[in-house]
Amino acid sequence: MVIGTIGTKKYIAKADAKGNYKVTIPMQKAGTKITVMAKDASGNISATKSLTVIDKTAPLAPKIKTTVKSTTKEVTGTAEAYSTITIKVGSKVIGTAKADFKGNFKVKIKAQKKKTVLSVTATDKAKNVSKSATVKVK
Repeated sequence: MVIGTIGTKKYIAKADAKGNYKVTIPMQKAGTKITVMAKDASGNISATKSLTVIDKTAPLAPKIKTTVKSTTKEVTGTAEAYSTITIKVGSKVIGTAKADFKGNFKVKIKAQKKKTVLSVTATDKAKNVSKSATVKVK
């Protein structure tokens, strides 16, 4: 038998003849500690192995609220709370800022020429990068 523990809750699974097992647990937040140990039919208990949940999920693409014109010097929108917002033209970064605790952001940029395409991404604390939201300067 294999026992996974999160806080005070235990999740139990059986290992197959080759020692393979799968303990099913609910989705956990990044940073959650999980311990795993095995117990054989005689009651012998293995050493405990500790694991930490890591964040591998990229944030959603930012939502841009600003109508970007050739005179625009600030782009606003929403993204994952506390993510870093990056605005690029091609591969050149033209502005960055942090989203607040509600996910609102304001990024200062230099005015861009009409028809320039801005690419906006959000990067979370675990360095996962969202898909780009794009906007064409009007």
